[in-house]
Amino acid sequence: RVCASPPLDAPARERALGPRRARAAGPAPMVTAAEDRAEDLRRQGNESFKQGHWHKAIELFSRSLFSAQHHLTYANRSIAYLKAGDAKAALEDANHALAIEPTDKGFYRLASAHLELGEPGKAVDACQRGLGLSPGNAPLLQLLERAREAKGKGAQGSSTAGAHQHVPRRAAPQAAAHARAAADSDDSDQS
Repeated sequence: RVCASPPLDAPARERALGPRRARAAGPAPMVTAAEDRAEDLRRQGNESFKQGHWHKAIELFSRSLFSAQHHLTYANRSIAYLKAGDAKAALEDANHALAIEPTDKGFYRLASAHLELGEPGKAVDACQRGLGLSPGNAPLLQLLERAREAKGKGAQGSSTAGAHQHVPRRAAPQAAAHARAAADSDDSDQS
């Protein structure tokens, strides 16, 4: 293939990858025209995402993936799908990103999608796998905490859901009011 742009010089490569990853990656590969185009579209998608244009970002990330498959593009499209309200597509893209290259970002996207789909146990697992790659990752640690809370509430909610809903008909009005107040306070904790 024809090279569209020269490889990054050593300092630029270290800024892009970090010193350890740049050394581990070996010599810089040549970038093809398709890869150059894909990177440009991914950058445009990132800009659209920052502006809150989720569907435009999805379109640009999709066009980027048509030019070249890259784990970061799948991860970015995953979060755009999540923001646009399509958690199933977000989950699919997170899995694609991880299949290409397992990264903490990919596991974060996977956990976020599982959490949105109401699967906190799977979200906890994804967070833990991501933390295996990057133990001090603050966003993953925060998401893990949210996932564990959701998992606990799910287990608690399934065992106590009926307790707040069934007040005996003979119960005094005060007891019924107390049961409704308890149910309302449980709902407010979920946000």
